[in-house]
Amino acid sequence: LVLVGDPGIGKTALCEWASRRCEGMAVRSLRAVESELDLPFAGVSELCAEAGADLDRLPVPQARALEGMLLRRDEVVGDRFAIGAAVLGLLGAIAVQGSALVIVDDAQWLDPASADALTFAARRLHGEGVALLFATRPGSAFDQERSGLERLELEGIDAAASRTVLDATHGPLPERVAGLLVTRSGGNPLALREMPRL
Repeated sequence: LVLVGDPGIGKTALCEWASRRCEGMAVRSLRAVESELDLPFAGVSELCAEAGADLDRLPVPQARALEGMLLRRDEVVGDRFAIGAAVLGLLGAIAVQGSALVIVDDAQWLDPASADALTFAARRLHGEGVALLFATRPGSAFDQERSGLERLELEGIDAAASRTVLDATHGPLPERVAGLLVTRSGGNPLALREMPRL
């Protein structure tokens, strides 16, 4: 599932909520960063580091593909299919105990090579017992129909919930000010917390 929404709308909070609800499941997560956008496979390398010992469960060809991708071998694997299949195998290895949740937050900052490999794997998850959750901003590669992944667009919270956030964060505000903040924020929780300070 791809969660799509503006910055501050609550994507990370939903990812954290999902992680807490997965009792008995293996949970792995990575957060992409903008500074690594031009580094091929930076995102997948973080997932491999997070997976740790799960890598030992991969078939030899898949392990070699990941090792070549991560430059741990002299032989560099550039075959996109081999790498996508290796990432799919990695996700299955993470779920070897039964089931797993893999979270990719700030997916708009994933390097294109990692995004392609993860999309390839996500479209082929069937009986592996893996749930893959992406959180991204509108307009990213994961937000496009071509990804073939199911998406959920997040919107702002309603006026009553917005007032609750304002009151909890800033205390009671004059009615006119609170109404203006609720309207201007569009129900974005981060904006509701930060706008009164401005």
